[in-house]
Amino acid sequence: MKNGTLKMLVSKFGEAGLSPSSIRTYCRVMTMVVGSLKDDDANPIGPRKWNYEFADAPEIGEQRRPSFTGEELTTLIAELEGQEQMAVILFAASGLRAGELFGLEVKHFVGKVVKVQQSVWSGEIQKPKTKSAFRFVDLHSSVSTQLRIFIGDRKEGFIFAARNGSSRHQSNFVRCFLHPALKKLGIEKQGFHEFRRFRITHLETNRCPKP
Repeated sequence: MKNGTLKMLVSKFGEAGLSPSSIRTYCRVMTMVVGSLKDDDANPIGPRKWNYEFADAPEIGEQRRPSFTGEELTTLIAELEGQEQMAVILFAASGLRAGELFGLEVKHFVGKVVKVQQSVWSGEIQKPKTKSAFRFVDLHSSVSTQLRIFIGDRKEGFIFAARNGSSRHQSNFVRCFLHPALKKLGIEKQGFHEFRRFRITHLETNRCPKP
């Protein structure tokens, strides 16, 4: 494959109505696959210099990345109660991914720290996304106090558990609690990534390193 092939792919993707970001992503995948090809001696087969300008690959404009404001989160937290309220507080304070937060068990909360050692997806426990995802996350003293009160005298099980004791499902949380609350409050519909962006923005504003 050469730049002519890349140009053809860009044209096909454009005709299919794909966004500039998607076109660039799929083209990168193609170039990575070609770049991974090796001969019997493990040498690259015909290294290439890809020319995206020749291929007419569209430029990616500035992408909108919505995030909660502090005022919106304060209002949202006041609207919720119980598990849902504590989950939103912990989302905003920790920057955990949804699978990581709903995968937390009581044993993973020690002192003012939560230990990310597992994740959940569709109710199934699995390892975190990457090696670096295994980590300790410090919580503000006020948040750790609230979390300790929320857990109470429980010694085991998921911190945010369904009635049958299994972990909460992400889709259920969003569909039944988060989105209805946002709609009621007149706040733009957002999801779990916006909690992480809020956390990162907060850290950057206070000149702290990203989690």
